[in-house]
Amino acid sequence: MLYFQNKLRRLKRFKDDHDAFYFFNRVCRCCNRWARPIGLSMMDEGFTPKNARFIFLVTWNFTFVLININSVVNRKNEDMVEIFNSCITIGMALQGLVKQYTFSKHYKEILHLVESGTNLYHKLKHEKIIKIARDFAFFGWFIVIHFLRYAYTVAVAGCILIPIMYSHILGPHRILPFDVELPFINPTTNFGYWINVILISVSGIMETIGLVASDGIYIVLLLNGFTQLENIFFELECLDELILKKSDKISAKLNEIIQLHQKYISYIRRINEMFLMYFTVNVVTMVYQIVISLFILATVVRFIFFFISHIKNFNLLQLQNNKISAPLLVFTGSCQLLITCVVGTVLEVKHDKLILCTYDVCWYDMEIKEQKKLKLLLQAAQQDVYIEYVFGALNIPLFVEIYKKIYSGLTMLVNSQQHEGPK
Repeated sequence: MLYFQNKLRRLKRFKDDHDAFYFFNRVCRCCNRWARPIGLSMMDEGFTPKNARFIFLVTWNFTFVLININSVVNRKNEDMVEIFNSCITIGMALQGLVKQYTFSKHYKEILHLVESGTNLYHKLKHEKIIKIARDFAFFGWFIVIHFLRYAYTVAVAGCILIPIMYSHILGPHRILPFDVELPFINPTTNFGYWINVILISVSGIMETIGLVASDGIYIVLLLNGFTQLENIFFELECLDELILKKSDKISAKLNEIIQLHQKYISYIRRINEMFLMYFTVNVVTMVYQIVISLFILATVVRFIFFFISHIKNFNLLQLQNNKISAPLLVFTGSCQLLITCVVGTVLEVKHDKLILCTYDVCWYDMEIKEQKKLKLLLQAAQQDVYIEYVFGALNIPLFVEIYKKIYSGLTMLVNSQQHEGPK
């Protein structure tokens, strides 16, 4: 990660002398500003989730789920690709509902964690820790401001604009964004089509705003946990130096380290408690989205090969049933899942380092009473700490295992249809 940051800083745009608090504060302010249109700007003075914008958004999101379910149930044709695309939209809407629930229910606790991050950066005194904290804050700033924002925006813009442009190429054969057809509005007419497009597009944009704001907040909160760990590593080094010097401040330093570790464990535990449902629904819907999108993409690829082998029978209208926006959905879902798993893996690696740093302390030169305290610290450090969802830990092994299963499932689907052409 630090190598990646050093590469970035060679670019003129990322050369600056700002401290860690600047990057942390900027991410928080940006996320708060993005959440303002949807009524979730919890850092504003006097914020309450019982505001008109947020209530309207939740109501519309819930209605959007029902609309998509109705769209799936009342399909008049047997195009499974269109049905799958509507199912993807249901998953995205459910993800939005859970994120709205999490941030509206726990906004006071989240604000408390943000405030603790602010206090942490202000209390750092040693140059080494200040530099490390700045690196983590810079990484969070880059991921949220310069990656998530543009990645999500490009994905939703593609999902909205590609069907619209494609509909103009096909003439009367219109395709709706996200393949969602609103009830009681006939999309075959010009008026009905554009009403569908506008309402669905607004919903997609609001969903994207919520995704960026919520994902940005939890990423910087987790990176604050890394800074707390690095601070403990540094204090353990200082403890080692005090032991070698046979200082009378060993006991006080050890007590300080134990308190820092307790605060860190409490911090991660609170994040896990608040975001358990958030992470669970996030992972399930993203995996579901990736599986279906890859299946749709596989049908597009299969169609291309079929077109090459039957070029005389090619009909441009057949492309209407193959969703070109599938790669964007795969990319977005993969990015969300990968970032979450990478952050979880880094946390586990840092925690393993904590065990090694604690074990490497010159405990044999300490008094018996102090050795017992250090032993308690080591035992506490050996407890598993990870970012969790209902089914286990979020880390890179989980990401790899998910994609193995996705690959196996897609292979089975493609093999079952390898002797068939597109219908």
